[in-house]
Amino acid sequence: MTEELPTQENLTKEIDTTSWSELAVHEERSALLMVDSSLNLAEVALKVALDDVESIKGWISHNLISRPTKDQLADFQASPTHKKFSFLIVQPYVLTQIKKDA
Repeated sequence: MTEELPTQENLTKEIDTTSWSELAVHEERSALLMVDSSLNLAEVALKVALDDVESIKGWISHNLISRPTKDQLADFQASPTHKKFSFLIVQPYVLTQIKKDA
């Protein structure tokens, strides 16, 4: 039995919204990645799922994908339910963006 590859369309449908209080556990296990708002979250998730190392390295080198900074963490922890995040799970990672309307 072959595993079906994800598509950007399917991943777009899976994007969900949450608050920091739900994401904190993923940060604690170093699985949370912040995705810059200039990138399409579903596209990034697809590249991660397909192990597209070149795309991922490029985004990391331009600080478009990163672990949350200490300043971001302090801000998120100060008001864990105030900001809203879009997120997608691509095992073992949780990819997230701060919602623009948050």
